[in-house]
Amino acid sequence: MKAHTLIILGLLTQGAPTRRSPTPQAHGPDRARRWLLAHEESDGSFAPARRERFRRGITAVCALALGKHGAAALRHLAAGGAEGRGTSAYGQVFATWSLCAGMTKDTRFAARKAVNDLLARQGEDGAWSDAISPHVVRAETCLTALALLALHAAKSAGIDVPANAVTRGVQFLEARYLRGRRMFTADEQPTPSNTATALATVALLRWGRGASSTARGGLKTLTSMAPGGWTRVLSERTPILGYRRDHGWLGLFGYSLALRESNGGKAWQRVRARVGAALRTIQASDGSFDSAFGKPFATAMALLVLPR
Repeated sequence: MKAHTLIILGLLTQGAPTRRSPTPQAHGPDRARRWLLAHEESDGSFAPARRERFRRGITAVCALALGKHGAAALRHLAAGGAEGRGTSAYGQVFATWSLCAGMTKDTRFAARKAVNDLLARQGEDGAWSDAISPHVVRAETCLTALALLALHAAKSAGIDVPANAVTRGVQFLEARYLRGRRMFTADEQPTPSNTATALATVALLRWGRGASSTARGGLKTLTSMAPGGWTRVLSERTPILGYRRDHGWLGLFGYSLALRESNGGKAWQRVRARVGAALRTIQASDGSFDSAFGKPFATAMALLVLPR
């Protein structure tokens, strides 16, 4: 009787589907990468959510995030795709960074030209500026830090970078440091900024200023931050906070880079699982992330941050 019961139960359950518990791969870098590649346009570019002037910058961020999978995007950048008078300064910085980080013999000329163009845009005060409106141009800490990171990628690729340009940029960043708060300001206003602190700190670390009081102070502030604080900003849906959300992506990117480069990456190892878990709570079921600049930008930024 027991044997017959076991046979019947076996036949009844033989064709039943096996229920699998969700795995980390259901959300994470693999899904984000697949979504990004599926939304690459035929010319290798990625479409912005709003103004066309952002196409080059967003394509550059996507190329940086895709790495070896971003060859088409790099070719688009090298050919001058989406380049024009209206290209934002952030777009120019990320295009330079991407072209240098993924430089090949076919894109070497474009990378060198991008570096020269970026150097020509540096101000007398050592900073890089972007136009907030036709009549307002201000020196930005975040943009200057990103420019220094792009120049570091150029140097790593074997492109000559004038030491004076780096020194002036570093001095500008250090002048934006608030010693009492151990943070950096985003502009001339004495208001501390998490994003400026993250990006300025990693720029100083990359250029060998890790022993300076400014880099050590910024790093101390960053290591005391909870990863969830960044993703709370990223999950905000109020339209007026779009700019804040997008700078939050830049801040989280800088935060992850700074912790990876600090003390052999030990600080990053302590929080990497929490960062991944926090990001997966705001990742869509199709693998994408969202922002005011569009899904390609946010998904690429997440891909740069998500633990591998």
